[in-house]
Amino acid sequence: MIADHIKYLKSLIETKITMRDGTGSPLAARFFEVYPDAATISKSLPCAALRHLPGKNSFHGGYDRSVKSGDEIAKVRKLYDAESLYQVDFYSKDVYDFIERDGTYLGYLNQFVKLLVDEPRFPAADGSYIESEPGAFGVIDDETLITDGIKMAYCRVLVHDGVYKSETVPAMPGDIENFHIEV
Repeated sequence: MIADHIKYLKSLIETKITMRDGTGSPLAARFFEVYPDAATISKSLPCAALRHLPGKNSFHGGYDRSVKSGDEIAKVRKLYDAESLYQVDFYSKDVYDFIERDGTYLGYLNQFVKLLVDEPRFPAADGSYIESEPGAFGVIDDETLITDGIKMAYCRVLVHDGVYKSETVPAMPGDIENFHIEV
């Protein structure tokens, strides 16, 4: 579950955010899945770091899907709805790496928010789909928070997922279309 979220965010940041000339990614191999210390951030500019924030879950209990395979039916039950909250922090020496300067380059922050909106669903390892949406975002311009000239922008990401359990039962004679599981 969390590994799927990190893989998705890492893929967006390291492969889909482009440089000013439209080629390559300025953040390739510069995304930290676990928050690094300040010295590592300074040495790795520009970079992005993932901050894990408290999420929440609620009981669900219903069946999500059923798949017939030969003489067995695999039933997948969604036990919990889960919402995970992350914050992606972008760091650079130039504030215009984050935002538009002249209409020719969107910047890391704008590109990231656009990617979240354009690609809100992504597959999990178990074949289910996970949904994400952008939350609050912006550029930090408080002089007390800016150290050594390093600028920061952030975007919160809310990920809607679930905890699933799979069970296999023998299939009854007949067609799967005639088989109905009460939810």
